[in-house]
Amino acid sequence: MAAGRVLTKDLDARLTSVEERIEELVARIGLLDEQARQFGHAQWVAEQASAALLSNGNGHANGNGSAHENPGKMAELEAIVARLDERVEKIASTIVAARWS
Repeated sequence: MAAGRVLTKDLDARLTSVEERIEELVARIGLLDEQARQFGHAQWVAEQASAALLSNGNGHANGNGSAHENPGKMAELEAIVARLDERVEKIASTIVAARWS
């Protein structure tokens, strides 16, 4: 029975670690979400300014480089979150499997 207690204690510690990591990921995702909103607002402001210039005949439409950079960065961040999600899922399934064995 002592070995079972140690195993349960170890699993509880691992589960706590996973929960803490999930909390960190949620905080990072919240930060990314806020940054995406800010970027979206900044892009909207830039588009409005560009539209105003075009309507006044004072400017030419030209692409905004940062608008093209952000989708790649967001895709990279989404890939990182997906990999972390897979790792958390594997850890959780290992913990569940160990509890039932």
